[in-house]
Amino acid sequence: MMRNGFRRLRFHDLRHSSASLLIANGILLKQVQEWLGHSDFAITANTYAHLDFSAKHEAANAMTWIGKTSLAKNNETSQAEMAS
Repeated sequence: MMRNGFRRLRFHDLRHSSASLLIANGILLKQVQEWLGHSDFAITANTYAHLDFSAKHEAANAMTWIGKTSLAKNNETSQAEMAS
């Protein structure tokens, strides 16, 4: 039912939005778990882990170290040898 142009909002909707905003602002899932009162980390992780955008970027950035190691140089040499 809509009154005054607002859709019906449940307490759970506010709880979910709050948790989503905490994660979006870099709060660790473990801290969100404690704040929400989940007894098991898996509940929080399964519900909210897809929202942890910063972790995805951090993981991608962490992989850039490989370009600065001998692993990358060996791979370039191998590719050059295969091409010739």
